[in-house]
Amino acid sequence: MRFSIKTFTAGIFTVASFSSGVSAAPASDVTPQMAYEDISRSLAALEPVTFQAKAEKHKLLVFVENQCVYCSYVVKNIKKYTDAGLTMSFVTVVPSSIKDSVIEDMGRVWCAPDRQKSFQNAMAGFFARQHQFRKM
Repeated sequence: MRFSIKTFTAGIFTVASFSSGVSAAPASDVTPQMAYEDISRSLAALEPVTFQAKAEKHKLLVFVENQCVYCSYVVKNIKKYTDAGLTMSFVTVVPSSIKDSVIEDMGRVWCAPDRQKSFQNAMAGFFARQHQFRKM
């Protein structure tokens, strides 16, 4: 299971970095620990959709885009990850090429009474069913 989690985590960071259109920034005095503490303080304000692991081993903040096939795959298999001890919090990113309808869809997710269920349904709507994934 360790290999699977490492592979999964590497994939998420790859997806997040390509989806968000992040450009190279100049070097700064911010350390990884300082960045972690800043994100930890700011996380509640982002109001992520969180799936709590019963026996939490790690916390993972995942930036998703609901038209991303890999992101949809991750959400579809959320139970596997929470069963493995990962508490996962999801925040959507908005690439510059995104359509207004997608923004509206994700707005409805964040305003839904059951955000977890609404989030899973929204992500499943964009899942490419014909696409085959290899087992992790």
